[in-house]
Amino acid sequence: KVFVGGIPYEAREQDLLRHFERYSPLSANVILERETNRSRGFGFVTFADRNTASEAMRAMHNSFIGDRQVR
Repeated sequence: KVFVGGIPYEAREQDLLRHFERYSPLSANVILERETNRSRGFGFVTFADRNTASEAMRAMHNSFIGDRQVR
């Protein structure tokens, strides 16, 4: 499971799954604000193994989801 910061406030799980799809993510969780149900700007993506997770994070670091840069 890896931390993904800098995601758009309107992002949902399917947006993270789509962004990382070439690395076959197992699941994605976007952390939401309780009151507004909007993304807090970060989430987590789970991969099958540590090597795949490392490769995905290296390749996707500083890429964009919408108008926000992934960290």
